[in-house]
Amino acid sequence: AAVAAAATLCRASPDAVVHPPGSGKALAANEVRVGCCVRFTLLTADVVRLEYAADGSFEDRQTMVVWDRALPAVPFQRSTTKSGALQLDTDGLQLVYQGNGSLPFTAANLQVQLKRDRLWKNVTQWQWGDSSAGNLFGAFHTLDTLNGPQDMNCSHDTDVWPKQTTGPRMHCAMGLISKAGFATFDDARSPVFDGTWVQPQRRGSCQAPGAPCFLGDWNLKDEPSCESAGCCFTGKTCLQRSGNIDTYLFVHGANYQQALYDFTLIAGKIPIPRRHFLGISWSRWSNTLNENLTVDYVEFMHQKGFPLDTLILDMNWHVKPTWTGYTWDTNLYPDHKWLMAWLHQAGLFTAVNLHDAEGIMSFEDTYAQVANIMGVDPTTNTTVDFRISDQLYADVLHDVVLKPIADGGVDFWWTDWQQGLVGVQDITGLNPTMMLNHYRFMMYLPPWIAAFPIWRTRRT
Repeated sequence: AAVAAAATLCRASPDAVVHPPGSGKALAANEVRVGCCVRFTLLTADVVRLEYAADGSFEDRQTMVVWDRALPAVPFQRSTTKSGALQLDTDGLQLVYQGNGSLPFTAANLQVQLKRDRLWKNVTQWQWGDSSAGNLFGAFHTLDTLNGPQDMNCSHDTDVWPKQTTGPRMHCAMGLISKAGFATFDDARSPVFDGTWVQPQRRGSCQAPGAPCFLGDWNLKDEPSCESAGCCFTGKTCLQRSGNIDTYLFVHGANYQQALYDFTLIAGKIPIPRRHFLGISWSRWSNTLNENLTVDYVEFMHQKGFPLDTLILDMNWHVKPTWTGYTWDTNLYPDHKWLMAWLHQAGLFTAVNLHDAEGIMSFEDTYAQVANIMGVDPTTNTTVDFRISDQLYADVLHDVVLKPIADGGVDFWWTDWQQGLVGVQDITGLNPTMMLNHYRFMMYLPPWIAAFPIWRTRRT
């Protein structure tokens, strides 16, 4: 019964899809504004948000990363130093800002004193622009083809990042914990939740545009498309807006557990995993793996006392003229509904692999229906391009294409990704894997309430 309940995937309300819990607006009591253009927000005793907006317009919407700033009031003392600088003190940090709020932060006008115990005892202060020395780093997007020791320090990356076989260096992420006691996260260009869908971040100036705009694998070459995506058009290419600062400073010293906990306060709680996902999952990629062999493998493992909990079908489950597919391969799986029911009866949860990047092609069972909805003439057999940044496409993909597969007994998706950064050309900074995961997590009930949503994915 538990398996059957988890396999019932129902569409939530549209707002529930894109708008996560929480509120982007912080308590006024936790905010300190200086002049026209600087705002400090104390989110916890050890986390402070540092903002500079040249036009005085600060971001109070939820972003793809930061969901909740409406945290309880943080006890702090505000004072003025002998030199006239602003000083903010919490139990964990002391912030000193020497300025009138009209200019961006510099090492000379912004320093933060660390009050917590830390591994590097000689480090007592962070100042704007400090290096990543001591950071304990994040993770790689994929481990495919990587051999031997790897340098995980993003600051050592060159323009061509050697640590990823299938994507750009922007997937490199610094960690939230550090031997030096501090870490920063830059949220200035994260897409935001606004209205009924995710939108590009359009704050900042085009007077002195920065690096090339991150628009996946697209290079928009006209001003309306470029500006609509949140970028600046230079006459030749799209460049990032510049000037705005939106940085989160974590000053936890050696209290790494508290640093990660504080991050979940603003970025969302980590759900309790389903019990089966704490056990053993089995998957194998082979063009010869079929329905009968799947049953044989499961029975063999059961006979040998192997405690299998989850079975995940790789690309072999769907027709394969290419990576992407949403139609069962009936040559290999002539009665997939029976197989899903048999696996459930054996006490296993099931998933199927999805490579979404190549869109919905003419060989799919649902192609004609999808094409008509998306405004494509189905008689032309033109592929409906993958565009997860478009709400209509996202809804059609999941409601028309994937829901019948879920109804056939699939419990969750394995969102795989080896196709670069396509499908996000409308919204600068949007990561397609992250958006797929967000949508798939937020859209299904009853797991949202009763069984805990879950998906398997590469790191985003």
